[in-house]
Amino acid sequence: MKQKILFFFILLLALSACKTDSPDAGVSVLSDSDDIVVSVDTFNVRSRIEQADYIYSSPDSLLLGEADSEFGTVHADVLTQLACPVGFRWPEKSKVDSVCLYIYYSSWYGDGLTPLSIEAYYLDNGSFDYATPYATNLDLSDYWSGDKEGTAILDRQRIVVAAHPVDSVLNSATNRYIYYLRLKTTREFADHFFASAVFSSQEDFNRQINGLYITTAFGGATVLHLTEVTLAVHYSFTYNRAGKDTTVSDVKAFYANSEVRRINRISYSNDEFPAMQSLQDSINFIVSPANVYTTFSLGTGRMCDSILRSLGEKRPYVNRALLTCKVLYDPNAQTAAKTRDDWARPAPYMMLVKEALMDSVLQRRFNPTDTCAIVCPLTQGTDSVGDIYYYYAYDLSPMLTKELRKPRYGEAVADSLHLCMIPVSVSAATSSSGTTVYSSVRPQQTLSTTVIRSAQSHSDPTRLEVVYSGF
Repeated sequence: MKQKILFFFILLLALSACKTDSPDAGVSVLSDSDDIVVSVDTFNVRSRIEQADYIYSSPDSLLLGEADSEFGTVHADVLTQLACPVGFRWPEKSKVDSVCLYIYYSSWYGDGLTPLSIEAYYLDNGSFDYATPYATNLDLSDYWSGDKEGTAILDRQRIVVAAHPVDSVLNSATNRYIYYLRLKTTREFADHFFASAVFSSQEDFNRQINGLYITTAFGGATVLHLTEVTLAVHYSFTYNRAGKDTTVSDVKAFYANSEVRRINRISYSNDEFPAMQSLQDSINFIVSPANVYTTFSLGTGRMCDSILRSLGEKRPYVNRALLTCKVLYDPNAQTAAKTRDDWARPAPYMMLVKEALMDSVLQRRFNPTDTCAIVCPLTQGTDSVGDIYYYYAYDLSPMLTKELRKPRYGEAVADSLHLCMIPVSVSAATSSSGTTVYSSVRPQQTLSTTVIRSAQSHSDPTRLEVVYSGF
């Protein structure tokens, strides 16, 4: 027992001897070379706008029509195959009564009260291969001869108004209209389709029925956002029932769905691009789909020299490298006064991607990694005086850390890093930790126009704020 008391007494004396009021206690046992250095710096960047003539069309969204805004005029057509019901046969003694083209749409851009003329033709020059990517600026003459009179499938010109659901039905559950257009085809096309369609395979069906070309003849203020295109064949047949001839009427639907190729052909008038370029010292634009995007140029060589000079021989880490792109957008102003530019809203998601990877992104779905591409949603913030603003914020620390460490492995740091800001559609999920994971990213197929502060802006330029450390 006396030994235990003596042990604790000696321990207490030892602890008392170690007590000190110096703030450097503990640090003094470390050499200067082991100090952790933390610094903050802000770097200027450059921004400019570029033109994207096309993206590769995906079947996720289809636009039809034409809309004019201060950022240009967009015109969208649809070229599509029809899905074959493999193994189907027309009943014996059947005949075609009529064929109708149904076009469903969920919403529209522009003025929903402006008349729009719908036209449809069958593709007489060729069809599509399912596995081949097709650009949104494809050459129409490769698939359609341009013979409007000989290939027209509608029995009359159809003038529609998007906001007036003449053909649509009211969904009693939601109290909202299911918008669609019902367009009757000519008798010649109905007979041709009924006689030509073969159902042995999709490939055989495509050889007989190349597909449809749907466009608009006039109307420069409305673009429909299509959800479905269907060709419905109304037919009847007679059979003997209990010794009597009985006539039955039926309908067979041929869908333009994900089993076949659906191509959105999109073109813009580029007359406004020089005027947009003239504003680059103040604002930048991102217009989708596939029109204008913004590129940021980062002086990585200069940044790395500055950071490595500050850290000396210490191993560099970039804790944060925040590029915040402020959006010029006031949703209340658009709500208060409807204008032709109401459709020109910011993109819900924007991706910042290395310029060298742009072609890969434009061609197919893309899984981003933080060393080559970063996805950010449109985010709402509040400034120091309580006003709401919108922005996209990108943490470039993984990209910059990778550049900083190149000299350690005998690699040269690039003089500059070029990053393209493009609108995207995403498939997202929430991980077990609560973070958002983007499993698939593709170029945005719907209309949007995003206006951001330029890096050269005199009032509030976009800059790169970097927090870095070394030890």
